[in-house]
Amino acid sequence: MLLILNINRGGIRVTVSGTGLDLVDEPQMYIELVNPVSARRRRRRFSRAVSDNRKLSLCMNATSTEMVCVMPEVPESWLQGSIQYGFIMNNVEVN
Repeated sequence: MLLILNINRGGIRVTVSGTGLDLVDEPQMYIELVNPVSARRRRRRFSRAVSDNRKLSLCMNATSTEMVCVMPEVPESWLQGSIQYGFIMNNVEVN
């Protein structure tokens, strides 16, 4: 449970390794609620636009082979569902 609370607060630094990372304009990390457990009971709450189920944070390109991202805060209401994370690089999503 302690681990979930730390992730919930966000701010965890994630180092991403690869090649050509200096060529990415405004890299972002995202978290997304993809399968809420209580969707049947609270259908109206989760039927809004996809952006209500997604949080973004900007990443910084350190070098051509490394960038650093800060994990977005995870809303407490999401902790009961399934959360997916990934990166957006030049409008291409990688998860």
